[in-house]
Amino acid sequence: MKTILGGIACWMIILAACQSNKSANQSTEIIINSDTLTINLKETGSLDSYLELSDSTINHLNIIGNLNGNDMLALRDYLCKQGAIQLSLDLSRSCVVEGGDAYYIGKGDTLYTQENCIGDYQLYGCTRLKNIVLPSNTLSIGCSAFESCHSLESITMPDGITNLGEYAFFDCKSLKEIHLPENISRIHKCTFMGCKSLQSITIPSETTAIGNYAFMGCESLNNIELPQGISKIGEFAFFQSPIETIYSRAQYPPTLSRHSFNAPNATLYIPKGSYNTYSDTQWGKILSRIIETEK
Repeated sequence: MKTILGGIACWMIILAACQSNKSANQSTEIIINSDTLTINLKETGSLDSYLELSDSTINHLNIIGNLNGNDMLALRDYLCKQGAIQLSLDLSRSCVVEGGDAYYIGKGDTLYTQENCIGDYQLYGCTRLKNIVLPSNTLSIGCSAFESCHSLESITMPDGITNLGEYAFFDCKSLKEIHLPENISRIHKCTFMGCKSLQSITIPSETTAIGNYAFMGCESLNNIELPQGISKIGEFAFFQSPIETIYSRAQYPPTLSRHSFNAPNATLYIPKGSYNTYSDTQWGKILSRIIETEK
């Protein structure tokens, strides 16, 4: 009972603070529902003051409104707190906008927010982050944007995304599933390297190339689906990943090196009538089972 009363008192303080701010400048509103906190941000650059008020028991965070550099810096700091509870983040009704201070300074870079982009290193190392829904108008995910988010299990991306940067999900070792938007033309170097929990991946229909080391070290990755237009798979792209099944819709085999895969017992399913074109290439040298299918 004492714990419950303490929690109620905490939320009363938060609500009082919010009412005070609201009366002053008609800004942010906060809604609390059990373990879910919703912040309706009416003024960019003010997120930090409301995150500071949040209770440690929150495991669902919804943010509505425009987020500038100050807001993204505050959000990353909040999601990087050591020992804090893991949480799910819903940004589907928010929008990343230009303005504010740099959200990241390090490794020789000073980075500022760009319109409708999850920028380079923007949520780097956010160990509290368990699930995330990205803003619905997101167009690009930058280099190392989610690198080393060790607790991240799933991410929901809008269909409008056309670019995933190098190392975007590097070392996201808890990532179990991801649906990639169809308009991504290339999967860059090391994008999913070290995603040890990822079990299957469908490469988008518009993707023509998979970069070096893109899925290297994905220790649970068993199944891959390749689109019709894929033309190149890079060095060590799926190395140290225990591939069992590869479905390729490409009539003509994409080029690859002898180190693109190290799964000699995997079964490759290919379009009917394309057996010779695959078996006479590097595919035939690294895979012993190639089967034509009507699919």
